[in-house]
Amino acid sequence: MKKALIAVCLLMSLTSAQLMPAQSSMNVAAVELVGRLLTAAQNTAAPDDQTMTLEEGLLNTLTVGQTAQVTLSANPTTGFIWRCIIGDETVAVLKNVQYTAPEDPALAGVGGAFTWRFETLVPGETTLTFHYCRDWEEDFIETPGNTIVYYLVVTE
Repeated sequence: MKKALIAVCLLMSLTSAQLMPAQSSMNVAAVELVGRLLTAAQNTAAPDDQTMTLEEGLLNTLTVGQTAQVTLSANPTTGFIWRCIIGDETVAVLKNVQYTAPEDPALAGVGGAFTWRFETLVPGETTLTFHYCRDWEEDFIETPGNTIVYYLVVTE
């Protein structure tokens, strides 16, 4: 959504003097980019499976039975993993976790991404808190860089 707003602001900042025929291909490309970004920002729920990609720090509103997903970059070769804590497991539960390795298998030690999928069960509110930590370390120190919180509101 932030990228879409930035693209719209950039496009709106063009003056009529800048929209000359010599630059028309660049302007068409800019308009096409804005359209793609706005479409991507608005399509958080896929029509086929109703999976919603959650946004950090915002109220994410879902309906009962809907699937929510979070994807975070990680490099398990360093010993660090994302630990997820569900605030209220009566409202949402973890369905599955999937790790996607880097596309080039020759890149040893390069991180990939984890995707968590949650199912909403009943109306209510909950949080999904992710801590990036070494699982065996008991003295976890929470910082903005290693803690991410998603807020969920589930309606009928």
